[in-house]
Amino acid sequence: MDLTLFVFISCLSSAARAISGPKAVNGSVGSQVQIRCEYDTVYSTYSKYWCKGYYRRHCNVLAQTLGPQNTTEDGRITVEVDNNRGEFSVTMRKLTLSDAGWYWCGIEHPHILNMKHSVWLRVYEGIETWNPTGEQQREGAATH
Repeated sequence: MDLTLFVFISCLSSAARAISGPKAVNGSVGSQVQIRCEYDTVYSTYSKYWCKGYYRRHCNVLAQTLGPQNTTEDGRITVEVDNNRGEFSVTMRKLTLSDAGWYWCGIEHPHILNMKHSVWLRVYEGIETWNPTGEQQREGAATH
């Protein structure tokens, strides 16, 4: 295998593992959710962002830090970064049914593809309740 191709594939592989988080998050209309994404601390000086959209390359950035900045707030969304621990959390407040869908935790990198982790947000009408068996149930209807 050509050395250049090997180095390129190795970089893509490490970039894919550079960020992780939950696969899905549930919330009810009017409530808030918090999503924690973890990343390798070598990326602590890069911008972190939260975007919405099914396609990874064309998601709409909703909130983004600038470089090593620790907090940014944009309307109902806050991104808080802890570069020492290698994590950032996204808080979405006052959820609506239209908030349901695919989101991405992202790290902006100038030399390789941005690193992203997908998260499915499900928004329910009603409130979550627990039954005696410990299984989660919801009152009201779910979207998506």
